[in-house]
Amino acid sequence: MIRDMTSEELKELIKALRACRQPIPVGDDQILIDLAERARIRDVLRGDIVIRQGEETSELYFVMSGQLRAADTSGDEPILLNYHAARAFVGEQSPLTGLPRAATVDAISDSKLAVWDQASFDWLLEQDDRMRSYFEDLYQHRETRARRRPFPGKQWDEVTVSRTGKHPLTLIGSMLLPLVFLIFGLSLGALLLVIGASRTLVTVAAGVPAAFAVLLGVLNYIDWRNDEYIITSKRAIHIERYLLRGRERDEAPLIRIQDVTIATGGLLQRVLDYHDLTIQTAGAGNIKFSGLRDAREVRDNIFEERTKAVERREASDQATIRRTLARRMGTSTPEVSIPEETLDLTPDTSDEGIIPWFPGLLDYLVPRTRVIEGDTITWRKHWVIWLQKTWWTLLALLVLLGLTIVAVLFLPDQVGTARPAIIVFLVLSTLIAFVLYLYQHDGWRRDAYIVTKNRIIDVEGTAFRLGGEERREGSFDAVQNITYDIPGFFENLVNMGSVTIETAGTAATFSFDDVLNPSAVHQEVVNRMVAFQEMRRREEQEQQASMMGQWFGEYYDLQKPETTGS
Repeated sequence: MIRDMTSEELKELIKALRACRQPIPVGDDQILIDLAERARIRDVLRGDIVIRQGEETSELYFVMSGQLRAADTSGDEPILLNYHAARAFVGEQSPLTGLPRAATVDAISDSKLAVWDQASFDWLLEQDDRMRSYFEDLYQHRETRARRRPFPGKQWDEVTVSRTGKHPLTLIGSMLLPLVFLIFGLSLGALLLVIGASRTLVTVAAGVPAAFAVLLGVLNYIDWRNDEYIITSKRAIHIERYLLRGRERDEAPLIRIQDVTIATGGLLQRVLDYHDLTIQTAGAGNIKFSGLRDAREVRDNIFEERTKAVERREASDQATIRRTLARRMGTSTPEVSIPEETLDLTPDTSDEGIIPWFPGLLDYLVPRTRVIEGDTITWRKHWVIWLQKTWWTLLALLVLLGLTIVAVLFLPDQVGTARPAIIVFLVLSTLIAFVLYLYQHDGWRRDAYIVTKNRIIDVEGTAFRLGGEERREGSFDAVQNITYDIPGFFENLVNMGSVTIETAGTAATFSFDDVLNPSAVHQEVVNRMVAFQEMRRREEQEQQASMMGQWFGEYYDLQKPETTGS
């Protein structure tokens, strides 16, 4: 419902417009005052629809308090576009262009919005020539953010806020060595040319160092471009790709970030905004963005998005309490129009293999590196490790099996009495090779990394458990950080690496070594950790809300007038 604002709300709105997240370009402060006086107020509860995609309305909104969420709801599943916190305009596209609404906007917390109609918006555009460009740039910025190319492991419920790399100044530093080789080659060629050396010798002496300098320069340039620093509405992520040596990834949830430090260097670094940015987290270690451009803007983005993430969590907790009290008192609450920020833990079976199931012995013999059973995922070491363990027994088995078949089918009868003995020998040798293969294969299978909905399990076993088995288990409660590493060129070529899960105690660190596609393993473990911790937090909130519901329910019952019979 839209209503007139009070005098206090007018002062609040004027103050918020002056401190808008994207400063309003007006030369006269009176314009902001007049703009505020033209506004009306709309109070919305969590779950209320503010704007519906496709409708032809032209109101301009300004978030005074609370937080809104925009999503493209034209498809089968909503696509999250943006979050809008306090002191920001929302819905500028339709009054600016006259087109239908391009997104659905709902409230994810109780919010207070200032509202202007089309006439007031047109009046604002007439007050200053810069206002139209201001709203066009604002809309274009949001469109650019919504279309930003997804990164590996991007989750459906997060928005990419900034995605940048190292400053060009770091590239200049890496080009010094190639430049030295280039100068050396050219100087050597010039010297040989002066002293009358042959053209071939001059070409070789100058060309080899120059070619090496160009190659080294290209490699350094690719390596410089391969590093990414990403800030989303949920996480801070550092992806470090090493040319020919693999890649590493480190990340931290925004709600765990405690401080961000920018290392200030010399005058040139200060002028060009080229700094090292270190993110300190609560118990999850530090993440360092080295040679970062626009470091201050990235720092501001981190704190701004962290504030939004905390507000969304608090709004979710408040909604839990509200639903509990509403059920106790027999009333209803609005539901959110777009799914909550939860993760879909439905197992992805797309890479389980060509055959969806393996009966009996075949299931045992096929070297699958990823197995899904209900809510449990089991990873085993990469097939390269399997091949390293079994290749010689497998080769011997195949050779002996082939010789046995040849002996049975084609060994001439002229061999006489020796023929049965040869066949028996080959059959026994084949069985021995098969047993040896099973021993090596079973040893590979016994090393397993298992993740359930609430636990991490690292099993280190020996073949057929003849040498025992060690099984370590941990809960997602204690997990503080999860990283993965692809250490070298060969590992990068076959997509093999390690996933490290750090817990509260360093001795309890879990390491999933030599797994296939460590990026996917990392993301699956992160998803389950986040889902578990969110589930645990919501259970605690439900318990607290239930207790509050009982208290307030008793109070509500006591306030009811007593009825007496006639």
